[in-house]
Amino acid sequence: DRHGRQFESLEQQRLLGLMRMEGLAGAYTPNQTSILGAMGVGSSAPADNVRAFWRRVERVAPGAEVRHDQDAGAAKQLIIVSGWACDLRILPDGRRQIFSFLLPGDLIEARDAQGLGSRAVIALTRLEVEDSARQLAADSEQREILVRALTSSMLRREERLYDNLMRMGRLTAKERMIHLLLELRERLDRIGLVEGDTFKIPLTQEIFADALGLSVVHINRTLKLL
Repeated sequence: DRHGRQFESLEQQRLLGLMRMEGLAGAYTPNQTSILGAMGVGSSAPADNVRAFWRRVERVAPGAEVRHDQDAGAAKQLIIVSGWACDLRILPDGRRQIFSFLLPGDLIEARDAQGLGSRAVIALTRLEVEDSARQLAADSEQREILVRALTSSMLRREERLYDNLMRMGRLTAKERMIHLLLELRERLDRIGLVEGDTFKIPLTQEIFADALGLSVVHINRTLKLL
């Protein structure tokens, strides 16, 4: 138990340190408005720009796969404006492995529909997304800021992939849960969705189980220990 407390303390220090180093993340600031601001539709943008932007936004229902129509051309990179999604693979027997959670400001590569055993992006809540190519093609003073923000987002996603490999390969059940919750807390704080020490996550115990490689019963027991 002492080891668990020590691990939690070290992880909190590491993540708090990362948050203090936010200046290294280019134009990506810890406020959700900055994401829309980089798209030229922040709070100071003209009302016509904001209305036009929200008319273009695509919406995905909870539980639906984020797909790309193959007849529409090349795959699209979508920016999440609001909502949660996850990157997963479903095995033929129905078992699932969630690789990562996708939050506002993250990129989704929308692909054409594929069969079981392939990677998919599923909306966990009502999802609103915008085509990044359309934003980058716009002649706007904010274009460079958006490029830097998207580049930073992709680099952090790669870092999280390695964090997940370490989490799944070397940590105990309790450590996995703590590590994931601290990661989500850090990411939500970046986009202004943490109030004090609290934040909301639309994740069930089943989703936690699929993300951490544990059974639902094990997840339930682990949460009771925290």
